[in-house]
Amino acid sequence: MPEPTQTAKLKLVIIVGPFELSDQLAADIKRVGASGFTRMRVDGSGAHGPRTYGMVDGANVRIEIVATAALAATILGHVATTFEGRAVLAYSLDIEAVPVGHFA
Repeated sequence: MPEPTQTAKLKLVIIVGPFELSDQLAADIKRVGASGFTRMRVDGSGAHGPRTYGMVDGANVRIEIVATAALAATILGHVATTFEGRAVLAYSLDIEAVPVGHFA
C-alpha cells in the first residue's frame, strides 16, 4: 500500500473585484504579508451585474493567495474594511497543498 502523501494544511483566499482595482489589491496583499499570489482576468455576473472584458467593458480580477489561517484572516479583514461598500468580495477555503516544503 502506498504511503499517504504529506500535505500542508492551509487556506486559499480568493478575492474578486473590478479589474481597475487589480494593482491596489496586489499591493495590499503583499503589504499585509503574502509572499505571492495568482492574478487573472475573469468574467462573471452577480449582484453588481455582468462583468465581461472587451473593447468597452472592464473585466473582474480574481486573485488567489495560498496562506496560513492567520494570514487568511488578516487578508479577509483588510478587504472587509478597505473595500466596504464596493464591488469586492473575498472568501477562504481549507486546502491541502504540496510540496510541503514550499509552504514551510
